[in-house]
This record gives sequence, C-alpha cells and structure tokens, in this order.
Amino acid sequence: MMLQTLLAELKSIDDIEPVILLDWRCELADLPERTIVHRIDKDQDYRPVLLKLMRQCRLFWPIAPETDGALLALVELAEAQSMTTLASSPAAIALCGSKLATSRYLRRHNINAIETERLTAEVPPRLAGKMVIKPDDGAGAEDSFIVSSLEDYRRVVGRLQAIERYVMQPYRPGRAISLSCLFKQGRAWLLCCNGQQLSVSNGQFRLMACQVNIRSRTAIDYARLIEQVARAIPGLWGYVGIDLIETEREAVILEINPRLTSSYDGIVEASGINVAEQVLRLLDGEPVLRKTRDTTVMITLDKECN
Repeated sequence: MMLQTLLAELKSIDDIEPVILLDWRCELADLPERTIVHRIDKDQDYRPVLLKLMRQCRLFWPIAPETDGALLALVELAEAQSMTTLASSPAAIALCGSKLATSRYLRRHNINAIETERLTAEVPPRLAGKMVIKPDDGAGAEDSFIVSSLEDYRRVVGRLQAIERYVMQPYRPGRAISLSCLFKQGRAWLLCCNGQQLSVSNGQFRLMACQVNIRSRTAIDYARLIEQVARAIPGLWGYVGIDLIETEREAVILEINPRLTSSYDGIVEASGINVAEQVLRLLDGEPVLRKTRDTTVMITLDKECN
C-alpha cells in the first residue's frame, strides 16, 4: 500500500519517471506513465540489480522496515554510490532501528521516552506491573507481547528465539498515537496526528487500523515535541513516523520510524497534502503544508506486501 500511494502521488508531479525494484510477493496497479518495474525473484540477490539501477537514476527512495537492518543496508548502499537518497542518514536510521538505543538517547536529551531494558532469560523476582516484550528492531506491533505475571513472562520468553534481540518496556495504558512528520537538518514539520487501533489476542498485540488526521488538542505540544526530536537527531530527514502513548498527563515516545509508515497511505486523502511532493521540496528548501481538506481517513491493515 505504501508503494502504491507513493506512485499515485508521484503521478501528479511533472518530470518524474519511476523505476521500481519490486519484491516478487508484491503486486502493483494503476502505474504512472513511463514507469519501469524490475521484479526480483524469490531467491535472487537484489543488490546487483539495484546498483545497476542506481547508476541510471538521480534519486533513491527506499521503502523497507528497520527489521534485520534492511532499511539501513539500502541507505548505506546508496551512500556508497554517492546517490541522493530521500531518507534519513545511516546514523539516524541505525539509532532509531533500536528501541533500546532510541529510548536511552532520547532520555539523555530530556525527551520523554518509554523506559526500555534488554530482555534476558533470567526470570525477575517479581514484575512491577504489566510489561511489553517486543523485538528491539521490530516494525509496528510485530511479535509484541503483553505479560501480566511471572507465568506469562516464562511462557513468552520460552517461545522466543534469540531473546537477546528483544526488549522489555512497562505497559502504559493510554491512547495509542502516531505522528506523521517531515524532518530536515534539525527542523521538523507536523503533517498530522493519527490514532492507532490495537487488539490483543492470546497476549499478543496486533495493529488493526490507523485513523489518519485525527483532531488533537495537543497538536501544538506535538509540534514542539518533534522539534525537540529534530534537534536531538539532526540526521532525520524526509518522512518520519513517531509512535507514542498519550495519557491525561503526558505523551511518551515509544519509537521513531525513519521511513514511510502505515498512516502515510491516508494523508493525501485526509488533508490534500501530497507528501511525495513535499519530500522533494526538502531537497532545495522547505515544505509548503497547506491542507485543502481536513477529514479523518481509516486505514485498515492486513498482511499484504506494503
């Protein structure tokens, strides 16, 4: 869905000829004119093909999760080719690709982030309350579990492989929010606030849907918050999503996603803002964020390639 939305936005911009390297599991429809698609087979190494395409193109916009260093590898590959990349710096991606590192870094900079610890096989003597166990580099609610007792803790830890790749955070009841933002060299612009609809089944979280462009009384506070994040991580660039928990007293950052997120799919419909156009503006200046409509759009999530 993210790639499909990006192509739809690029379709309205002059002098853009998309060249797409597409995973064999993905399907696309309604492609812009002059679009070239290169499909990568199941067991094919994408890197030689990508390097060849980089030599033919001016800009590179990677769409990949942080999981297993996928996004970082793409950006480092592009940087090695001196390719102009519409993404954050490798250092910023590496930082945000770890929930533990992100939490510690933000807290050192006096930014309210969730307390995060490395998960260990050793069972603690007690739990201070409900806890969330999740991959340090996971995307969304992928493989995220809630534990309420030592029995839950043992059960979840016992089923995990490579537990050193997981972290533990206190469960914070509140409203799950994501912020869709643009960043550039220590500056930030808030595109919209989004609600996240989560479900819990057998102790495991799942992100079901996103309400894009919700009305928020704290939008001004969030604009200040992302400015703090921008100053702390000046390598953030382009579209960035920030997940947080909103309570009556505070907002706590859970993670920073230096890439297109699920909420991106609904922004142009909800606000009229062509995000791709604004990201391209960042190359030479600042975005021009004028909403031509102001509604809330529901994005339902599934397991399709997006």
